[in-house]
Amino acid sequence: MTYYINLGGIIIYGVQNVDDGKDREITAYDGIGQGNFPVPESPKLHTWTIECEMTEKNTDNLPNWSAASKVFTAFDVLLATKDPSRFIFVSDNRSESMSGYLTGYSKKEKYPGTYDVTIRVTEYKAAGVKTTDVPYIKRPGKAPAVPKTVVFNSKTTPYSKTQNDKKSGGTSDSGSKAPVFQGPQSMVIGGVLNVLDTKTGKYVAKKTAWGGVSDAKTGEPVTNPATIKDKHAYSNSYLSPQKKPTENSGTWVKNTFSAIGNAFKKWAAEEGKRARNYKGGIS
Repeated sequence: MTYYINLGGIIIYGVQNVDDGKDREITAYDGIGQGNFPVPESPKLHTWTIECEMTEKNTDNLPNWSAASKVFTAFDVLLATKDPSRFIFVSDNRSESMSGYLTGYSKKEKYPGTYDVTIRVTEYKAAGVKTTDVPYIKRPGKAPAVPKTVVFNSKTTPYSKTQNDKKSGGTSDSGSKAPVFQGPQSMVIGGVLNVLDTKTGKYVAKKTAWGGVSDAKTGEPVTNPATIKDKHAYSNSYLSPQKKPTENSGTWVKNTFSAIGNAFKKWAAEEGKRARNYKGGIS
């Protein structure tokens, strides 16, 4: 059988045997109670193994002959490049033309200047990227709203307002000299009432028994911190708790003697009753 094999412009002569084929791996899995079943993997690349005889001198007058040393040098160049080469394979029964790589070669010198050469070629396939459009699927629910950004200005904080009122001697709407606060004076944090500390400008947990803050105009205490409005005047009644009215000395003396007199009358009535019961028993 005659062959014409060209790999990257190098004509391979003296071909004696060609082995080529293509296979794939089959992975066997054990089905519980049903034995093994095969799962085929992707097919491997087509490979060729070419055995030939090359010489340093063309003693047999072969066509397309090249010195073996020059062919080996050309093979080394193909092994050093990453670009595929044109591989042409023609025999008496078939012909193929495709791109391929020189996987490797080996030589064995059986006579001086005569080599048994084995050449291995692997099929080349260009890598491709498949693109596809991802269909739009409407997500259920509502997209979360972006939280609003709150910027505090040093001129509008309750603490700075309190300090400015103290420096300017500000008065409340009712005309008193008590500090007047514009804005929230308290807030509920974790179920606990927190009030503004005018010294530090921070909200601190504070439980009061006299109503927290009160309306500067009406004087009514604010029992629900959630009803406190911005830009409304409130007096900080929580800083100065109401004191119970104290009795003067005259009222105290009067009440004391009245209590002593009532106690003496009660004792005399009990003694008289006891004496009457005793006389009745003797008679």
